[in-house]
Amino acid sequence: FVLLRQKYDQQKSSLINVLWTQCCTYHPDLRQIPHQVPDDDTFIESEEQVGKYFVKEALGEGQFAMVKSCVCAGSDTEYALKIILKERITSFSSLMRVSTEIDNLKHLKNSEYIIKITDIIQSPSKLYIITEKGGFDLFEFFDAHPDGVPDHW
Repeated sequence: FVLLRQKYDQQKSSLINVLWTQCCTYHPDLRQIPHQVPDDDTFIESEEQVGKYFVKEALGEGQFAMVKSCVCAGSDTEYALKIILKERITSFSSLMRVSTEIDNLKHLKNSEYIIKITDIIQSPSKLYIITEKGGFDLFEFFDAHPDGVPDHW
């Protein structure tokens, strides 16, 4: 069983590597996902900091990602930091959903009702999407307005 598990882990690691390096580099529909940051001492990645962003409290969690609040160094502006673990994206279709989300947010950047992407960073193990920090969580909004909102709202 141990050998089988090791072989499975190796195959999964190879698959993730091909998806995030080869597919993202060469497939035209995945061009929204940036190249991985250089593996050197200039990029900081820890629980407290990602690049130039200082990580704060958790805002929410989904199937592929966790969202935390963050602040850019030298600024008081708060952003939302979506942290996608690469190991959770194990199919081309899942990777396409991530790329499509980025592409849609970039295309809708001029709408006042859509959050704007500030930065995207790919590290060896994670993809970080930094966006404006929105207001209410959508489900909290629904809970606060169970009968909907008035027409004049």
